[in-house]
Amino acid sequence: MDFVTESKKDNILKNDALGIAKIAREDKGGINATLGIFSPLEPFSFLEGVSSKLQIKQKYGYSSVDGGEEFRKAVNAYLGLDGCYVVATPGGTGAINASINLTLEKGEDLLIPYPCWGPYNNMAKGLSLNAIYYNLIKDDKFDLSDFIKKANEIIDRQRRLVFIINDPCQNPTGYSLSNDELKELFNYLNNLSVPVSVIYDLAYLDISNEKRHIDRSFLDIKVNDNVNILYCVSFSKSYQIYGQRLGALATKNEEFYKVACFYARTTWSNCNNAMINVVSEVELNKEIKKEHIEGLEKIRSELIKRSKIFLDEAKECDLNTIKYNGGFFISIPCSNNKEVYEKLKAEHIHILPVCNIVRVAICGLECDKLKGLAKKIKKYIKA
Repeated sequence: MDFVTESKKDNILKNDALGIAKIAREDKGGINATLGIFSPLEPFSFLEGVSSKLQIKQKYGYSSVDGGEEFRKAVNAYLGLDGCYVVATPGGTGAINASINLTLEKGEDLLIPYPCWGPYNNMAKGLSLNAIYYNLIKDDKFDLSDFIKKANEIIDRQRRLVFIINDPCQNPTGYSLSNDELKELFNYLNNLSVPVSVIYDLAYLDISNEKRHIDRSFLDIKVNDNVNILYCVSFSKSYQIYGQRLGALATKNEEFYKVACFYARTTWSNCNNAMINVVSEVELNKEIKKEHIEGLEKIRSELIKRSKIFLDEAKECDLNTIKYNGGFFISIPCSNNKEVYEKLKAEHIHILPVCNIVRVAICGLECDKLKGLAKKIKKYIKA
C-alpha cells in the first residue's frame, strides 16, 4: 500500500551529515571531523547562571509564536540592527526553511552556492523546487559574474529571484565575502526591477576572524524596495547550545513577518522558551554579554590554531584546499570524495563528502588530532 505521496517517495536522506556523524561516534577512538560542533563541548558557564534564575513559566511555559518583545529586541541587538521584525525558529535551519517556503512556489528556482551546505538542496527538493547553483569562488574571489549569469536566467523565467548566501565563514569552505564583494553583489540586486529575497544564512557570524563578530555594520545594508533581506540567525554556534534548537528569522518587511508568524504557528507552533529567555537576558545585559564575547574569543583563538596546523601541513604535502577565511570547516576539492570517505573511514578517520569536496570539521578536533591529518587525506585525493 502507498502511504507516501508519489512526489515525496524519493525524499530519503542519503549521505546526511547527522547519519555520517553517528557512524563516526560509534567508532570509539577514531578521528571524528564530521559535524559543526566545537569540541570540547563546554557550554558557557554564565548560561547556567542565567538559566537558573528563570521562573518556571519562563522555562517550561509556551513562548509566543514570534518569541516576544524582549526576544525581538535581543535579536536586533545581536545583529546590530534597528527595526527588524523577528520570529523565533527551531535553529537556523528553521529560519532558512521558512524563508524558502514563503518566497517560492512549487516548480520555481532557488539559487544556492556551490559548494554549499547539503540541506539547502534537500530543502529545495522537499518543497518541489529546482536547486540552481552559482559558483561561489573563482581564483580565490567571489564569482560575481557566475552569480549574475545564473540570477538573470532565473529572472527571465520567473520574474523574481530568491537566493541563499551563507556568510561569513561559509559552510563547507570557510570562505567569507569581503565588504567590497558584498557591496558589488547588493549593487547588482538594487538595480533589478523584480522582487529579490536574500536568504542570509548567518550561522557562523560569531566565528569570523575578521572582526565581524564585533562590527556588525556590514549587515546594515542599504537596499531598494525590491529587495527583502531575510536574516537567518542560529544560536547553536554563537551560544554553544546546538541541541537546544533556537534560531531567529529577522526582516524589515512587516508583511513577510506576519506571514512568517502564521507559518511558524502551523509548522512548529513555538520555540524553546527557556533558551528564548536566556538569549534575551544575555543580549540585553551588558555585563553578561561581555562574558559571552570573552568566551567566543577563546573559541575563535582555538580555531585559528587548529586551522594553522592543518593548512600548514596541507601546504607541505601539496594538498589543495579551498580558500579559508575562518570558521569551523576546511574543504579540499575532490572528484572521488565518496571513495576518499570510505578509505579514510577504514582507517578510523571520519570526514564529510559533499558536492565535489571533502569537508574537515576542524571545530571537532583538538590540535593533537589534527597533526598529520592532511597527509593522510592527501594520499587518497584525486584533483
